[in-house]
Formats: sequence, structure tokens, C-alpha cells
Amino acid sequence: MQDVQKMKIGPSCVLIAIFLLLLIGNATGHNDIKLFTNGSIYIDADRKVENLLVEDGVVKAINASPDLSKDATVIDLNGAAAYPGFIDSHVHLVEAGYGFSSGCFLYGANDADAICKIVGPIADKLIKGEPMFGGGFSLKDYDAWSLEDLAKLDNVTGDRPVFLGDQLGHNAIVNSAAMEICNISSETKVPIGGRIVYQNGMPTGMLRESAMTLAGNVLFPKFSEEQIRPVAKKFFDYWASFGYTSINDLSGFSGGRMLKPEMLKEMEKDGELPIRVNFLYTFFNLDEIDNALQYIGNDTEKVRFLGLKLFVDGAYAGGQAWTSWENEKGNHGLKLCLYR
Repeated sequence: MQDVQKMKIGPSCVLIAIFLLLLIGNATGHNDIKLFTNGSIYIDADRKVENLLVEDGVVKAINASPDLSKDATVIDLNGAAAYPGFIDSHVHLVEAGYGFSSGCFLYGANDADAICKIVGPIADKLIKGEPMFGGGFSLKDYDAWSLEDLAKLDNVTGDRPVFLGDQLGHNAIVNSAAMEICNISSETKVPIGGRIVYQNGMPTGMLRESAMTLAGNVLFPKFSEEQIRPVAKKFFDYWASFGYTSINDLSGFSGGRMLKPEMLKEMEKDGELPIRVNFLYTFFNLDEIDNALQYIGNDTEKVRFLGLKLFVDGAYAGGQAWTSWENEKGNHGLKLCLYR
């Protein structure tokens, strides 16, 4: 008779990866062996196995024989379903390391006053010229952002360049200090698929879709890994706590690229990367594609180059999706690709 310990799961109808990964993620030291059995154990969308053997937080075998599992703690699923892990196919966790490095969360802010109320106290803590990145605001009409609104933002941020992304990730507000550094003026050429909101011929600081790259390509390199890494780690840990074992990180958005594969590899080396990260290279024109070649063939166990990302149009919720019908603005959205 095998000398095993048994744990029984209650009569829950579904035991998803959230529970399973919390159990196997608590492995400490070596030879922490668990055998999950007596349930619907999926290894993909269709296939199931009789049991799942996990040693020190790593899946070692499926349909394990008694010899392999004799020293295991048996987890009786009691008829519930279990998944060894989930893959999130579209996230921006590295970007979040940038976006919330200043602790500027703008969710629920829907006008200039609400935005400035949050931004002001954070900007006060920054030294002169230090960039600030925040995000999460949402406006009813982005094109209505005015010079008066810009003046309110300038009043609370001063000479600190500020980039504030919206909840969609397809629009951004920058202050006058940022526009000066990034050379954004009434004479600025707007990239294909982008829009700068003007009032009386002057930019208000509202950048839509690819116009965000005018600021992003200048400001994002100013953020150090010391700022980005601890914030990104919090998001990686949070995703892992839900049972995700792998993510596809877009590593950029309409405002520019945020590639940090070497930082991720250092996190892996230091034991700070709890999930696999498959990163992508966002390109905005064909001339940039060859730059992605440098990432091929340099994969590690947890950090892998997945491929390329290209934007075709804008966000639907912001009225920027490329549609065959007229939107409420009387146009068809923003096209980020030209075709013949």
C-alpha cells in the first residue's frame, strides 16, 4: 500500500487554474510533490488526462504511474475540473511598468479638473525636468480637449514633461513641457493614422492614435529600468496569482514601442519572473521591420520573441475604428495603413 497523504477538494463544480496554480505555486524547497486526480484534468481545450503530477511547482507528468507518484500528496479534485495554466494572448504588462511608474492612476477621471486633481500632487514630488507617465482617464469627447484644459494641466505640472494615456491606450494628453521637448507645434507633420487636436491653430496636447508617437518616441527612452522593473514585476505577480503561466506581451502600443527583453531576462535570472513572456515588436512602417531581426535566436526559457504587431486602425470606443459607416463625428475613423 502506498504511503501517501490525501487532500480532498469540496464539491465545487469547477476548479480552474486559479486554485491549481496557487497550490503548486506554494512549493518551497525540493521534493514538494502533488498528484492531482479524480477530476476533469484538461491539458488543452479538448484533451483530458487521469492525473497530473507536479513537483516543486513544475508539471512533471500526466497519467503518472504509481511508481512516479508514490511519495506524492494526493489532491482529490472530487469531480471538479482543473487546468494546469492559462495563456493570456494580449497584455501590456511591460507597458504598465512605464505607465504606472509614477503611481498616477487616472481611472474614473473624465475631465480636466479630475485629471489635474490626481496629477498635481504626484508631479509636485518630481524634480525639474523629470518625466511623468500616467494613465486610465476617459473622456466623452476627446476632440473637445481645449487650450483651457491644457492650461490647467500646465498649472499643476510646470516644467515636468507629462504623458497621460487614456483607458483605451489609443489617446494621450501631454503638457506644454512635453510638447516643447518633443517639438510638437502647429507646424508638426502628423503621422498617417494620427490626429493632433488643435484650437485656434494651436495644439491642445491631445494626441490621438499614431500622433502619440510624436511624444512617446522621445519620452519613453527617458524612463529607466529602475523605474519600470518594480512596477512591471507587480503586474507579472498579479497575473501569475490568477493562474496565468504565460503571456503574449505586446511591448508597445499606438504611442510607441516599449521593448525591454534584456530587463525581462535579468528578472528571469534573478528569479523575479513568475510567468513566461512572449514579446512582440510593434512596427509603424515597413522600414522598421528589419529592426526586429535582432530579437530572433536569443530566446531564454521564459523570455521569447513571438513576432510583429501592426496597427490597421484605431480604437472603436474612441470613434477611431476604420468603418464602412459614418460614426458620430461624421467620418470613418482613422486608417493607420494605406492600401492600393
